[in-house]
Amino acid sequence: MLFKLIFHDMLADSRRRFILLAISLVSAVASIGAGIGSVAARADGNEQLSLSLELIPYLATLISGVVLIILYISIYKGFHRALYSTEGQLAFTRPVSRGAVLLSKTIADSIWISVFSLLNLGISTVMITTSSASGTLIKELVGESLLPVIAENTALYLPLLLAYGIISSVSGLLIAELAITFGALIPRNHKLICGIGIFFGARSVLSVLADTVSTVLTLPLYELRDGGMALPESALPTHSLTVIVVSLIVDTGVIVGAYLISRLIVNKKLSFR
Repeated sequence: MLFKLIFHDMLADSRRRFILLAISLVSAVASIGAGIGSVAARADGNEQLSLSLELIPYLATLISGVVLIILYISIYKGFHRALYSTEGQLAFTRPVSRGAVLLSKTIADSIWISVFSLLNLGISTVMITTSSASGTLIKELVGESLLPVIAENTALYLPLLLAYGIISSVSGLLIAELAITFGALIPRNHKLICGIGIFFGARSVLSVLADTVSTVLTLPLYELRDGGMALPESALPTHSLTVIVVSLIVDTGVIVGAYLISRLIVNKKLSFR
């Protein structure tokens, strides 16, 4: 029954989302093609053509970012409409538990977000790596001293970074849906302010928590130099992996916790009569 619910929720508002998906796919294909063309033109010494083609991945990144924002808004509106509006009252009258209805909607939304996040990440990666200033951009984003470490351990870092991108997006989704669930308990005039406050408050607290835990765990790696603390290059792999893993664990905990709290509110606090 749960799989049927997930399939139904995946198809909810699917026309709009498939249009957004098509736009993202076209942007991704155009970005990859332009990126390859830009690199080839630069190799042939045609800098003008290379610079012109570089604009396409930048434009594709902008478009994919706007598409992702529209998708988030669509998902949040659909989540509220499907669970906490008049339509939601009908949803909870089906012969399934409230927890199953909530879980189905959460899984379906998470799948949509994951697909679009991967596309967005791919387009951004093409933009960064094919730009004539790619060396400078990558050094600024990753750090010059960490680049050789990642290059030597691509098989380890790539899956972790992809997992982090997806799980981070899903955790943000779950926090937003939790804020919407809390909003169902709040008088109508204060729903929006309450939801926004809960979302940004939770994100800030969790960010501080992840940074604090990472700092505590990596503190033994630092050395005293010239009266200050410095991280030796030999400790960079351990430091970076610790930060990524801690972030993954915190975000995974957020996903589980946000869902459980939302289910508790739905089962115990909300009346759908």
